[in-house]
Amino acid sequence: MPKKESAAVTTTRITVIGTIVVAVIGLISAYWQFVLKPSGSLVATIKTEYVGRIIDVNTQQVIAGAKITLDLAGVPPIVYTDSEGVYRFGVVIKSDVSGQIRVDAQGYQVYTRNITISPDIKIIEDIRLVQLGVANAIVATLAPTDVSMNNWSGVPSVRMPTLNEIRQNKLSIWDANQLKLNDMYFPDTLSLKGISQEGTEYLWPIYWCAINQATLSKNIENIGTVFMINGEVVPDKYIFDYYYDTNTGWKCNYRAIVLGDWLKNTQVVLQIKRNIAVDVNDGQHNYVSGSYIYELVVSVK
Repeated sequence: MPKKESAAVTTTRITVIGTIVVAVIGLISAYWQFVLKPSGSLVATIKTEYVGRIIDVNTQQVIAGAKITLDLAGVPPIVYTDSEGVYRFGVVIKSDVSGQIRVDAQGYQVYTRNITISPDIKIIEDIRLVQLGVANAIVATLAPTDVSMNNWSGVPSVRMPTLNEIRQNKLSIWDANQLKLNDMYFPDTLSLKGISQEGTEYLWPIYWCAINQATLSKNIENIGTVFMINGEVVPDKYIFDYYYDTNTGWKCNYRAIVLGDWLKNTQVVLQIKRNIAVDVNDGQHNYVSGSYIYELVVSVK
């Protein structure tokens, strides 16, 4: 028959086991706290890849070997486009980062603009370059006025919207007038009327969507989009340009500017002109090549 342990021995054994268990738990907790558990800065930091493409504004052909200079904190300062005209860079950021992008390509005008990248919105930036000594064919066919592509007269004022303004659905000139832009499948002009209030800024957006990214990219290669105010072309540097996914899975290209400094008791003609070089299909509808114009005549109150 086994020999029965004394109560003192049993108590001592339980105490030793309890001490060992507590020590093991402490070691596991410390290992998780200092080795396995990410620090707060790592949790908040997200690696974002910024991808863009450089194309010829007139021919819509990609431009290989273009030099992209980036004035953004934490971003490689210089990258080059590949044979498909695509440039890309990865950056680890905790919040929105703003800076300037410059594009140099042989035979083309230098291009600069301000951009913003975000850890939770992937932006794919299409930049269209104008050849040296060659008129911008798309703009020339759409715009009645000969203007500089880099300057703005300032009436009304225009600026690039911030990412927060896009996220927070800043009031657009369309929504302020309860207007809906219906699709046009043939070259035409959609003429609308509305009002704006002196001292109020409005987002002025336009977008193009397709059933998937490949279809969208193919569509965008053949579409030139120009914002015009009273016949004057708004320079690209004021246009916020990015791609996003819808809840239905469709892929969209979104472009917008912010309008402000309205002059009371005046009338402003806003036009977004799209030149579709060849017939395109978004995966659901066909769009015949030609010029599509969305015109809004605004009376300032």
